[in-house]
Amino acid sequence: MNTTSKLWPCTKTKTTLVACNIYISAGRWKHESLLMNLLTTSQARCRKLRFHPNTLPLTKTTTTTKEQQQQQLNKNQSHNDIAIIHAFADGPYNRSSFHVAGRADYVATIASHIAIDAMDALSSFQDREKQKDDDVKRGNEKKGSDDSGGNKSPSSSLSSKHPFVGLVDHISVMPLDPLPSSLLYTMESQSFNEMEETDKYHPQTSSSTTTNKEKDISSAFVPCDAHGIAALIIGQTISNNKKRGNTQIYYYGSAHPNNIPLATVRRERTSFFQSGGLEKKVQTKEDNDNNNKANIPDYGICTIGSPPNFVENVNIRTTSKCTKQMAQSLTKKVRSRDGGIVGVEALTLPYSNDRFEVACNLLSPQLGPKSMIEEEVAAWIKDYEQQQEQVVSAEKHQNNHERMIEGVYRVGTTAEQCLDVLAMGGSVDESIEKRRVRMDEYEEEVVRRFGNNFRIE
Repeated sequence: MNTTSKLWPCTKTKTTLVACNIYISAGRWKHESLLMNLLTTSQARCRKLRFHPNTLPLTKTTTTTKEQQQQQLNKNQSHNDIAIIHAFADGPYNRSSFHVAGRADYVATIASHIAIDAMDALSSFQDREKQKDDDVKRGNEKKGSDDSGGNKSPSSSLSSKHPFVGLVDHISVMPLDPLPSSLLYTMESQSFNEMEETDKYHPQTSSSTTTNKEKDISSAFVPCDAHGIAALIIGQTISNNKKRGNTQIYYYGSAHPNNIPLATVRRERTSFFQSGGLEKKVQTKEDNDNNNKANIPDYGICTIGSPPNFVENVNIRTTSKCTKQMAQSLTKKVRSRDGGIVGVEALTLPYSNDRFEVACNLLSPQLGPKSMIEEEVAAWIKDYEQQQEQVVSAEKHQNNHERMIEGVYRVGTTAEQCLDVLAMGGSVDESIEKRRVRMDEYEEEVVRRFGNNFRIE
């Protein structure tokens, strides 16, 4: 796979450190082998780029001894150029995510491999599952049931409580350098990827293909930042993959000529806000026919883009004692547009065993961190008790907190975590072998934690 591109204006841009999240519409125990293989294969690709003499420029020198070249190599690399920071799988959501960080050109290469390999592997997996279903149907023809399972859209072949529109439905490339506070306020006012629970999607009227005018703009467009260029290259690479099927790519953020927000793309071009746990009704044959009319390709839709800041993801999981109405009130409590925390978007989603989750995007984690969400959750508990005219002791209040809220947890990574892992490259006084051992140990831990995710469903 060739991900080299003329889009990179200079070496400095290519080597800018960025982070990338790849979201895959698979995460259950039956996908464990597929996803574990994807992780370890991707880590091996990272190792080929990391600490490899052929990937590092050597400064010109009149000496050419092996020892001097090794010394120069050590000086040229005082950090890791690429690493998979984290991988996470969520069974009830049937969703997993891979989190990569490093120099922008390497991130584009690794993310492209992960996305394409995931799409191809999931497509093959679905074909095998469909064959099994067909075998069962043929052995049970006496029922004479009419099944409209001929729709090849990913939306009909996958089930999930998390919204999704494709086999790999979202790739986000983010800067690792924080924005100044003044720009964070500007970004917040733009509501960069605001999640709306009431957005509607009409496949008969929504444009499912890029117009000729947009194609002309895109062909000459070069994003203004490294993470935007990386996102565009990833999209172009995926589009060129014709091994098993096609993917409709929609860009957002600085990867789009008009800097369109993610929510606008999802609302106007996809059925994201009407899928998964947000779907309002059971799909009928007419609905499937409408989806087919929308020309959804084999691999579905993938939104790829580059927000202006590193976005953190935090989920609030309730217990089964918390009703949907109560969970929605908690969503409004933390959501910025309802007067909550600065830069926080929130969406109420059904989870497993009659539980709900409030899925939060932290657009400005410097201004609205996870700790503020935890504080608002505690305040929400207290408000609810007061509404119920309950007078409780501090101890009982804590018990109620545990009864209503199962936990507040981070999904994915932080910018600090990404930089810390990249810094495992060590100082120039350390040999590459020591750095390699340290990264090998870290990668083994990533694999172990990822494998543990499939034991919880």
